[in-house]
Amino acid sequence: MNTALERDLHQGGRDVPPILIYIASPYTDSSLIVREMRARSAARYAAQLCHNGTHCFSPIAHGHAFTEFDVPLDFAFWKAFNARFLSLCDEMHVLMLQGWEKSAGVTDEIECYARAGKPILYIPVP
Repeated sequence: MNTALERDLHQGGRDVPPILIYIASPYTDSSLIVREMRARSAARYAAQLCHNGTHCFSPIAHGHAFTEFDVPLDFAFWKAFNARFLSLCDEMHVLMLQGWEKSAGVTDEIECYARAGKPILYIPVP
């Protein structure tokens, strides 16, 4: 079995807590329209996982609304905010939205999971 999700699917109905997936995706951009599109894409993917019964956390879908209340957009703030969630999640799904390879946040999250030896899946986004 390659992923924690596959492990869950093969538990044969035993009472095993579901895995928790961390959804990594780019966010920061000077354009509010780009940030809105990225947040919507992250929320859409998280909703798809939820519909399939998979538990997940997306810092972008979760935190986007915070920006309305002057929460910082910078990487340093969100790195500290997301650290606990990164440690709790079993698997990472990287949404390959435009700019994901250049995102300091996504790069840091991938490196964190790679060091921990946790599964990372790359999800193409149309």
